[in-house]
Amino acid sequence: MTLGDSFTFGAFMNTAENYPEQLEEMLNSGLICQKIKKFEVINLAVYGYDIHFSSYRFKIRGMKYHPD
Repeated sequence: MTLGDSFTFGAFMNTAENYPEQLEEMLNSGLICQKIKKFEVINLAVYGYDIHFSSYRFKIRGMKYHPD
């Protein structure tokens, strides 16, 4: 799960080009794990968010996914 501002969100770029998508691609193409078949990176970043808003967003949106 990624949190942050417009840089993490991927402002002004295609979704496939932002770093959370690239991270997911790297994890699924190059990492071998016996217990995990597929990795999913959830991008919860929002334009202009700072650490306070990001932590709040994690509490209200991210915790339900039980991220590892």
